[in-house]
Amino acid sequence: VISAGVRAALEKNLKTLGVIGTNSTIASKSYSRMILKNNPNIIVHSKACSIFVPIIEQGLAKKKYYDKIIEENLKFFRNKKLNGLILGCTHYPLIKRKIKDYLGDGIDMIDSSLEISASLKRYLEINYASEFSKKKSKRTILLTDKSEYFDSVIKRMFKGLDVKVRLVDIK
Repeated sequence: VISAGVRAALEKNLKTLGVIGTNSTIASKSYSRMILKNNPNIIVHSKACSIFVPIIEQGLAKKKYYDKIIEENLKFFRNKKLNGLILGCTHYPLIKRKIKDYLGDGIDMIDSSLEISASLKRYLEINYASEFSKKKSKRTILLTDKSEYFDSVIKRMFKGLDVKVRLVDIK
């Protein structure tokens, strides 16, 4: 996920990048290190926005108070003159519009989930071409936790596919 998002950001030749992710992702400095290794002239500002994940998973992003949570978490970037923002968590694209509304349309949003999806699709088409036949196959998604909202997201994401969601215990 990280390398795909960084690759997409580097292709856009941006000068000042923001990165949002979970606490562990931001604390690892993986995005910053990879960006600066490839282009030491880019200015990188990172911010953990872990609170976004449970709010997205519980379907609370449509609540009015969520705008205040977006503001509180992203105000750090307001005076940073960002050209782009890497959405460093696969949940964040679900609130991309709200993020863009707050930060402004002049910021290029780099959606790591789209980038990794495209990269994975290329890999699978090359190495598992038979999986892309017209024949419908049943897919199983394994999760350690699930909410009703997640079920609705799965249905939207995998429209027209036969998908079964199964909870697993990782102990």
